[in-house]
Amino acid sequence: TGSVHAGFHRRGLGYPVAVENEVGYGNIDANFNFWVNSSLHRASILGSHQYSCLECSNGNCVQEFSPNP
Repeated sequence: TGSVHAGFHRRGLGYPVAVENEVGYGNIDANFNFWVNSSLHRASILGSHQYSCLECSNGNCVQEFSPNP
Protein backbone atom coordinates (compact mmCIF):
# COMPACT_ATOMS: atom_id res chain seq x y z
CA THR A 1 0.00 0.00 0.00
CA GLY A 2 3.03 2.30 -0.28
CA SER A 3 3.55 5.14 -2.75
CA VAL A 4 4.68 2.86 -5.61
CA HIS A 5 1.21 1.30 -5.79
CA ALA A 6 -0.84 4.20 -4.41
CA GLY A 7 -2.64 4.81 -7.73
CA PHE A 8 -3.70 1.16 -7.92
CA HIS A 9 -4.98 1.15 -4.36
CA ARG A 10 -6.91 4.42 -4.78
CA ARG A 11 -8.76 2.79 -7.69
CA GLY A 12 -9.37 -0.47 -5.81
CA LEU A 13 -6.92 -2.37 -8.02
CA GLY A 14 -4.50 -3.84 -5.48
CA TYR A 15 -3.01 -7.30 -5.92
CA PRO A 16 -4.31 -9.75 -7.13
CA VAL A 17 -6.60 -7.54 -9.27
CA ALA A 18 -3.63 -5.59 -10.66
CA VAL A 19 -0.18 -7.16 -10.91
CA GLU A 20 3.26 -6.19 -12.14
CA ASN A 21 6.43 -7.73 -13.51
CA GLU A 22 9.69 -5.92 -12.85
CA VAL A 23 13.18 -7.02 -13.88
CA GLY A 24 16.59 -5.48 -14.51
CA TYR A 25 18.99 -7.78 -16.36
CA GLY A 26 20.55 -4.94 -18.33
CA ASN A 27 18.74 -5.22 -21.67
CA ILE A 28 15.25 -5.76 -23.02
CA ASP A 29 15.97 -9.20 -24.54
CA ALA A 30 17.38 -10.59 -21.27
CA ASN A 31 14.44 -9.13 -19.33
CA PHE A 32 11.90 -10.62 -21.75
CA ASN A 33 13.60 -14.03 -21.66
CA PHE A 34 13.50 -14.01 -17.86
CA TRP A 35 9.79 -13.21 -17.86
CA VAL A 36 8.77 -15.92 -20.34
CA ASN A 37 10.96 -18.55 -18.66
CA SER A 38 9.62 -17.80 -15.16
CA SER A 39 6.32 -19.60 -14.54
CA LEU A 40 5.12 -16.89 -12.14
CA HIS A 41 5.91 -13.98 -14.49
CA ARG A 42 4.71 -15.83 -17.58
CA ALA A 43 1.37 -16.43 -15.81
CA SER A 44 1.00 -12.64 -15.41
CA ILE A 45 1.68 -12.09 -19.10
CA LEU A 46 -0.76 -14.81 -20.18
CA GLY A 47 -3.36 -13.94 -17.53
CA SER A 48 -6.84 -12.55 -18.04
CA HIS A 49 -5.95 -8.88 -17.52
CA GLN A 50 -7.35 -6.67 -20.25
CA TYR A 51 -4.80 -3.81 -20.01
CA SER A 52 -1.04 -3.68 -19.82
CA CYS A 53 1.58 -0.94 -19.70
CA LEU A 54 5.30 -1.55 -20.27
CA GLU A 55 8.24 0.77 -19.68
CA CYS A 56 11.95 0.04 -20.09
CA SER A 57 14.77 2.37 -19.08
CA ASN A 58 18.49 1.81 -18.49
CA GLY A 59 18.16 -1.97 -18.81
CA ASN A 60 15.21 -2.22 -16.40
CA CYS A 61 11.65 -3.06 -17.42
CA VAL A 62 8.34 -2.86 -15.57
CA GLN A 63 5.06 -4.20 -16.93
CA GLU A 64 1.77 -3.56 -15.13
CA PHE A 65 -1.46 -5.50 -15.74
CA SER A 66 -4.99 -4.46 -14.82
CA PRO A 67 -8.59 -5.38 -15.69
CA ASN A 68 -9.42 -1.64 -15.87
CA PRO A 69 -7.79 1.28 -17.74
